[in-house]
Amino acid sequence: MNRVCSVDYRMRLVRVMNYIDANLDRDLPLEELAAEACFSAFHFHRVFRSMLGMTVAGYVRRRKLVRAARRLVDTGDPVVDIALEAGYGAHESFTRSFRSMYGLSPSEFREQSRLKPVISPDALELIPLLPPGGIDMDISIKTFELIRVACVRHVGPYAACEPAWQKLCGWAGQKGLLGPDTLAIGISYDEPSSTPAELLRFDACVSVPDSVQGEGEVGIKTIPGGKYAVAVHVGSYSGLEQAYKELYGRWLPEQGLKPRDEPAFEIYRTDPSITPADKLITEICVPLE
Repeated sequence: MNRVCSVDYRMRLVRVMNYIDANLDRDLPLEELAAEACFSAFHFHRVFRSMLGMTVAGYVRRRKLVRAARRLVDTGDPVVDIALEAGYGAHESFTRSFRSMYGLSPSEFREQSRLKPVISPDALELIPLLPPGGIDMDISIKTFELIRVACVRHVGPYAACEPAWQKLCGWAGQKGLLGPDTLAIGISYDEPSSTPAELLRFDACVSVPDSVQGEGEVGIKTIPGGKYAVAVHVGSYSGLEQAYKELYGRWLPEQGLKPRDEPAFEIYRTDPSITPADKLITEICVPLE
């Protein structure tokens, strides 16, 4: 069963890769690509990056360079025209990107291919559809009840969200809402590799009773209940990205599970102000269909 479901993930991504190839000369919104892959826009980019090892934008750049390499081999078109078609406004930037991928400048690539056609434009086509190795992480499926939270929105780099937590916890502390059963939850709405850092949206949240109302910058929202994949990450927050790659790139495909059209969230089980970084416990919770 797991093998079949892994192939299903691959088929979805191969379909979207072919779609990108057929539409290289126009903008491809993330929502459009997610729909083509039949994934929620909340989760598509993480699945793509985790399984292919590159961002959607990186893959598009790569495919344009492959097409440029083919044109260098198959036509006598000027290099500057090929650079423009690949989306580069300057010959120098095209040359840098091309050399980084193929180890030769465009002119050198064309000349060497004519003299001795040993370099294929598609030499770098084979890319992983699963990461080469996993990490040791406890992952299980849990059913959550609806969680009512107070929250403060942060817009900007995720690493700079501390002021939102300070506002939230200061407000909650004054109202006596911070107890041993209070959950500290973070909700990230945007994928950092596809969204400018200044536009990233994050909600710092704490669970609250039904009687609590929002006030000022503090809002009230609910996190839907239902089935979730829960991955326990032990260690620094800097290691969370690798944990997400394991969850989205390997575990979900192998289990044949599809994320629900809602954002994932994190539950912080330890207080970073008193807990060593290597002892921090974070639960990554991905909603499942």
